[in-house]
Formats: sequence, C-alpha cells, structure tokens
Amino acid sequence: MVSLIQSGEFVLATDKNLGAVEITTFISLILLGISLSQSYTFFRRCEESKDRFSLKFLVSLLLLVNLFFREDHKPIMGIRLLDLFHSFTASHTIYYETVTRWNRGEANSYPLSINVLTENLITFIVQCYFSRRIYILSGKLPLTIACMTLSTLRFIGGISLSVESLLDVPRTPNGGFVFTFSWLITAALAVGAAADVLIAAILVYYLRKMASPSNLKS
Repeated sequence: MVSLIQSGEFVLATDKNLGAVEITTFISLILLGISLSQSYTFFRRCEESKDRFSLKFLVSLLLLVNLFFREDHKPIMGIRLLDLFHSFTASHTIYYETVTRWNRGEANSYPLSINVLTENLITFIVQCYFSRRIYILSGKLPLTIACMTLSTLRFIGGISLSVESLLDVPRTPNGGFVFTFSWLITAALAVGAAADVLIAAILVYYLRKMASPSNLKS
C-alpha cells in the first residue's frame, strides 16, 4: 500500500536563483513561439522570393531546421526545430532543479551551462548577420568592422565563461566562478549591449534614410 506523502519531508532546496530561471524561461518560450511563427512564414514564402540560399540556411541554422529538397531543388522546412535546443536546455534546467536535484540546491548545473553556451552562439550569428546588412545598406566597411569587433569580443568572452561554467559544475559548492570572473561577465554583457545598440542605431539610420522623400526623388 502506498503511504501518504508528508509535505514536510519534501522541502525544495534552491540556491535562490530558481525563480529567475523560471521567469526567464517562460518569457523565452513565448519568444520561441514568435520566432517559429516568423520562420514558418518565411519558409512558406521563400519559394516566391529571391532570397539567397545562404540566407535560408542561416534561418535554418538558428532554428536547427532540416532542409529537405524536392525534385525542383526548393527547400522545405523540416520539423526538427539551435533555438529550440536553447529553450529545451532552459526547461530542462527547471526540471533538473525541481525534480532530479530537489533536495540539493546548487547554483550551477550542466543544463544551465549548456544553455548559456547555446545563447552565445545564437547571439553571435545574429549580430554577424546584421553587421553584414549594415555593409550592404551603407557600403561603409568601418561601420561593419566596428560592429563585428564588438560582437566578436562579446562572443569570445561568452565562450570563455561557458567553458569555465562547465568546468565549475563538478565542484562542491559550485557557482564560485561567477565571483572570480565577475569582471569578465560585466565586460561581456556591456560589450554585447553596446553591439546591439550600435547595430540597431545604424540600421535605423540607413533604413530611415532610404525611405526619406529626398531619397525617393533622387
């Protein structure tokens, strides 16, 4: 006979970061749904568009979408959805902390470390893509080099932290690398934010310039 579970015997141990992980994961899943919807629309219309295969491959890479080819060599979106894997590792982090490791609260885990690694890769690919678009719109190489430099520095810092995070998991207690490398975390986030703001500002400027009345008359 199965005995009743006494709630007092099951106290969830947490390192006080579980709530932040849950909130950000829920938000990321909403954004994942938006991304999948946009990607579905893109691939539905890509047969009629003149987008290069390299652009279609980039979208596929970000979503880990399989590209199958029909006899007319036109790509079709497969079902396997890098972005979905990112959401999976975030969700698995919550499961791991609340179910698998419910009685031992620690700051770091392999799912969380892999999630950070995946996020760095996605961010670098996206920033590189928009940096290239800046060169196409402006024709000015220095602007592209500035954006790419910031993106690369952020990527190097992020990958270094991801590797250190993976090495930190077996330690007891873990999570100490956050304090040891706090300067690198701050620097990577600051450089990444600077890259995002610079890329967005340049794109808005040149897109607005293209749509100006003087441009339309010329």
